[in-house]
Amino acid sequence: MAAQRKYPVELRERATRLTVEARKDSSTRAGACKRIGEQMGINTETLRSWVTQAEVDGGLRGGTSSDDAARLNELEKEVGELRRANSILRSSAAFRGGAGPPVALIVDYIDQHKDDHGAPPICQALNSAEAPIARRPTTPHAPVCHRPG
Repeated sequence: MAAQRKYPVELRERATRLTVEARKDSSTRAGACKRIGEQMGINTETLRSWVTQAEVDGGLRGGTSSDDAARLNELEKEVGELRRANSILRSSAAFRGGAGPPVALIVDYIDQHKDDHGAPPICQALNSAEAPIARRPTTPHAPVCHRPG
């Protein structure tokens, strides 16, 4: 769940725009963040960080733009998921190939590693690696993996 924002988006955009415009003029540059922040009821450092990010996003200042930062977060999440899948596949190398291991061996493997990765990601990684060792659900609400019963 995202944190609740203290300032509305419209106020943030307006204050940022006003400050950027004020900073372009050399006569109003000094103290622009403080003056506009006080007028609009925004913390000076908060406004300064918004302006800095707006300048980065606009190419006026070096740094990581908001779009690049969001893309980096997506890529880092994907890398983490791929590392987890690789870890699962490395530790389950004995299962791949041939007719497949006995069900009891699969269940023991999942029980041993579910605290590290969770059972559904293990089953998903093993099934996607052409090692169909975990049963696919037959009903919409059936678990991906389960003990044979």
